[in-house]
Amino acid sequence: VCRGNQFLCVMNGGKLVQDSTHPYMHKMITSDGREIITNSMHHQQALLTNVDPNNYILLGWAERISRHHLNGDNVDYRFPTDYKEPEVIFWPKTKSIGFQMHPEAMNPVCDLVKYCQEMVSKYI
Repeated sequence: VCRGNQFLCVMNGGKLVQDSTHPYMHKMITSDGREIITNSMHHQQALLTNVDPNNYILLGWAERISRHHLNGDNVDYRFPTDYKEPEVIFWPKTKSIGFQMHPEAMNPVCDLVKYCQEMVSKYI
C-alpha cells in the first residue's frame, strides 16, 4: 500500500515521481473497464516510463489528475495528456502487487476494498 507500491516499483526497475498533486478522492480506471472511487494520501507515485511494458501489468490508473509530476531535481516530467498515473500494478517476475491508494482508510464493503481483495486473490 502506498510506499510499498513505490518500493515495489523501484525494486522492479521503475522510478518515482517525487512530487505530484492528487486530490484526496478521485476516480480510478481498471484494466477491465471499471471506474472506482479511490483515495490519495501521497505526493509520490510509481513511474513506469522506463520499465519494459512486458514486465508489469497496469491494473488500475488515474488519468491526468495531478497538476505536476516532479523528478528529484524539481523538473516536471511533462507527461503526455494520455498518461496513466499508476494506482495498481502487478509485477509477474516478483509475483507482487502494489496499491498506491489506502484501502484501509475506506469503508470495508466499498467497491475499492472489494476490488483490492479481488486483485490479491487473482494475482497472488
